[in-house]
Amino acid sequence: MVGDRGKILHTTDGGHTWDHKYTGVDKLFNRIKFYNQDVGVILGPDLTMFVTHNGGASWELLNTSAFGLEDQNDFYDIHFISADTWFVAGAASILKTTDGGLTWVNMVQNLFNNAQVIKFSGMQNGFFTTNGAYSLYKSIDGGNSWNLSLNLSITSVANAMHFFDDNTGMLALTDGSIVRTTDAGGTFTPVYTGTVSLNDLAFNGQTGYCAGADGTVLKSSDGGLSWVAVNGLATTYDLFAAHITSGNNVEFYGESGLRVRSSDGGGSVFCESEWPIEKNALVGAGFYDEDMGIVGGATTAATGLMLRTSDGGNSWKSTSFPVASVSFTNFHFIMAEKVFALGANSNGPEALFLSADSGKTFSTVNLPVMTGQFVEYNNVVNFGSDTIFVAGNGAAYGVSRSYDGGKTWISGDPNAGGYDLSMFNSQNGYVASGSGGGVNFTNDGAATFALSAISTPQGIGAVDHGTSETVYAAGDWGIVFKTIDGGNSWNSMRTGTTDENFRKAIFSDANTGFIAGSKFFQSTGYAIPYILFTNDGGATFQQINA
Repeated sequence: MVGDRGKILHTTDGGHTWDHKYTGVDKLFNRIKFYNQDVGVILGPDLTMFVTHNGGASWELLNTSAFGLEDQNDFYDIHFISADTWFVAGAASILKTTDGGLTWVNMVQNLFNNAQVIKFSGMQNGFFTTNGAYSLYKSIDGGNSWNLSLNLSITSVANAMHFFDDNTGMLALTDGSIVRTTDAGGTFTPVYTGTVSLNDLAFNGQTGYCAGADGTVLKSSDGGLSWVAVNGLATTYDLFAAHITSGNNVEFYGESGLRVRSSDGGGSVFCESEWPIEKNALVGAGFYDEDMGIVGGATTAATGLMLRTSDGGNSWKSTSFPVASVSFTNFHFIMAEKVFALGANSNGPEALFLSADSGKTFSTVNLPVMTGQFVEYNNVVNFGSDTIFVAGNGAAYGVSRSYDGGKTWISGDPNAGGYDLSMFNSQNGYVASGSGGGVNFTNDGAATFALSAISTPQGIGAVDHGTSETVYAAGDWGIVFKTIDGGNSWNSMRTGTTDENFRKAIFSDANTGFIAGSKFFQSTGYAIPYILFTNDGGATFQQINA
């Protein structure tokens, strides 16, 4: 499976678990197809084409500069004649290779619209559609020449095409209709009329399925002559891909990680997984052990989003919390059943929550200094089950502390609010102060903090200790600083770029640790996870691809 931001997912257990292949290309991939278990191709925008010859274990980015096409054009579809002979549709062209992608020939000249979908009904007869003028082109000589078919009765762009033989086939269209031909594409007759875009077709013999927008699933039992809606699915997510097995069970995949399956031969379908992370932000995570954990963030509607797992992330369940408008930023387990959820709430002070049932339900924790103020909590540190420190940033926040497991709280220094908190013990610790380039330190259990200035105008958003004297601080523009004398002096370990921002540091000792944040790409408008690792005390940093 491929998708947005250069994502390649691979499964070997029927889709129950997926591993992530990193490509280093931040693009929306349009198509993936395999000729056999070894040879496969991925297509995308800006003439992006990846090829594998080892079943997806590794992918090679082909040099498409020799195609003679404009760089910003897209590839949409591919059809394999053999392991070496392929046709690629897109970029106002139909490209052909006979040597597995080493060299290419443009088979169609003066094509004014992009080729959208390409299929062959045999070795000689081929068809492709365009995304403008609603056109269908046909070849009867193995793709060496193409002719425009007329009088199609096609009213919109074709997203999918299927041919049973040289004469009989059908198209799924963006206007919600399915049209069928019995004269090799000379004319088409509508066999289904809908209202939402239809995106993919899948057939096994006479049994076929169509996937579309707003969770649309259609089924045909007569070779596409008639179509009926399949029951059992309630979702507004769009479905883009359909797959039918030899036993006529079917799977559909769509936006936000939606996976829809049938277990009764296609009579009904159900949502197996709905993993809402692609359009919604998950920015915080906390785990008690390898199995029990919580992740969270906020939806696009600015309401809180929280998911919990008890099997190491193989499955997730949503959890409830008392305030809907919170954007969650972090989670911290005090013990297996006791966990804090931290966040920000632009509508009020309720942004810190405590669960006593391993994250199934939460109640609001109100700290005295926060009453009536905007809240953004960022970190919790505990020593045993009773001594707890909570840090946040904003006006008069301070680092609050509790010595009775969170029942009562004491407000700390109101000038020492920050983004990240690191306590070496119950008395000594550091807090990243955000803007102004500072780190504050305490030696009286967060009652007071003093500024340990770092020479930088950028904000410090992350801090963690390797030892009591060795502390790392990181922040905006990818900066990383280090002290080996408890904050008396700081050395610059890394100068990054303006599109890098760090918000979390975790070190296991004086030399080994991770620094996490994001990197923003102006070309796409996206920020991607950005993680650095060092095991030599910050002398060098290795980027970890997330």
